[in-house]
Amino acid sequence: TLVAGVGAWGGGAEAEAMEPVGAEAVGSPVVVTLKSGQELEGEVFAHDGGSLALVMMPTLKSDPHRYTFRVINDSNIQSLKYRGDANASVLCARIGRLEPLDMDRIARNEDKALRAAKIVAGRINRSVDAYAQRIFNGLARTLPCEWDGKDIVVFNKEIRIRPPYEKCEGAQTKALEHADIVLQGVRKNLEKLQQEMPAQ
Repeated sequence: TLVAGVGAWGGGAEAEAMEPVGAEAVGSPVVVTLKSGQELEGEVFAHDGGSLALVMMPTLKSDPHRYTFRVINDSNIQSLKYRGDANASVLCARIGRLEPLDMDRIARNEDKALRAAKIVAGRINRSVDAYAQRIFNGLARTLPCEWDGKDIVVFNKEIRIRPPYEKCEGAQTKALEHADIVLQGVRKNLEKLQQEMPAQ
């Protein structure tokens, strides 16, 4: 729990007037004294995972509409003193109070991003050379592809492309014809890129 007072930071035998700092303290103007002796004046923005985030107040020489954020590790804080309550917040008066984060939505977005990352990772085959991987990447832009060993399989394994990835194998269907057209287009583009590369 984040605590504040005129004495030591974080509790203990020498701590004075300690009190919890919760969500209700967000926006409160404070003065933070670091163990180095430096004093920082700002408003409480957040506290999470052992660090305190402050919104530093603009100085007379700075743009009054621009704010600086400072994140301070709890272990570097000697004391914290309130200069008023959250109702005195300069930042909140300008932009209004921040709404609570929708943690369920954040969790859903994180899960979606992880699934997408796993799909991307699953497209990388460490047992093939760079040319084969480029062939796969080109096909995957328009076709549902998977690796099966060193073979590329398309349309739920209805079509197979074996090394050296020159033709499609499978039942004579429009899907096979379409896959082969895409494959030849990818090969042609790779050959063109290879020709345009400077000789080494």
